[in-house]
Amino acid sequence: RAGIRTKVGTNFNGMTLMTTVGDITGDGLPELITRRADGSLFRYSMTRKGFQGGVKIGQNWNNMTTLIGLSSNGDTSELLAISKDGLLHRYSLSAKGAITGHAVVGRGWSSMRLVTSPGRLDLNGSDDLIAVRNDGHLYSYANLGNGRWGVAKKIGQNWGAITQLA
Repeated sequence: RAGIRTKVGTNFNGMTLMTTVGDITGDGLPELITRRADGSLFRYSMTRKGFQGGVKIGQNWNNMTTLIGLSSNGDTSELLAISKDGLLHRYSLSAKGAITGHAVVGRGWSSMRLVTSPGRLDLNGSDDLIAVRNDGHLYSYANLGNGRWGVAKKIGQNWGAITQLA
């Protein structure tokens, strides 16, 4: 049974992608990263009253098809993005939520229909990934640190009808 609906923000109609990232501002609460229809990237801080203060942290993000937030080791957060050409990009985020670094950390990700981070699957302290490939198979990818990912491990099949991962 669902609880009482609570409003946590306004003016999210123009958002085309969004993800949460771990606490980057030091308040113990996650942040929300969104992409608007014009390709601009914004960070919203979670407060006890909902998401506040959309701050623009990027532009020209329309080439990205997926955003994935990570909390790598509890004190840093990263943003992963998959571009239309299948490259997996890693962006470091500062304590103020600004993008401070970028690296391409994977190729061939255009064969993934859905990608998310379920947290720490292998309990090594870094958020891992799961992905549904276009053929409907579900794979996990261990986060080895420093932008390196383990070999794909098939963990399921017949996921072709699934439309979202959380």
